Amino acid sequence: MKHFTALAVISLAACTLRVPDDGNEFLAVATAALPQIERGQTNVKYLVEPSVDPRARLALAKLRTVVDRSEVPEVAGISLPRGYIVIQRFTLSADEALVQGQGGPVIAGNRMSCRYYATVPLKRIAGQWVAEQVPVAVC
Repeated sequence: MKHFTALAVISLAACTLRVPDDGNEFLAVATAALPQIERGQTNVKYLVEPSVDPRARLALAKLRTVVDRSEVPEVAGISLPRGYIVIQRFTLSADEALVQGQGGPVIAGNRMSCRYYATVPLKRIAGQWVAEQVPVAVC
């Protein structure tokens, strides 16, 4: 009986923490989060920080144009031009997700300078990913 209880606890923990490997959950989260981050902008190009899960990058690339840093045009005094959004964080668990992004223009060397910075918390409700209240900082 002790072995059965331990096995059940281990199995339950594995199911609760498991994130599907097929990328569909990342795609569903990105689909719900991107309109909140874009805030009505069109023709936005995305950069994805190297620390972001590769499955998130693939999901973003299915929905929008994703470019490497080397493809961003150089603009004097600007580290991120208008029309670009950097996805800095994209985390996903069984029923919660978080996507953070910063949009240009960002003045070079000024960490507080931004067009906007959005944090999108999401929850799975009745099988669908839904964005909660989205805090946006506009500088």
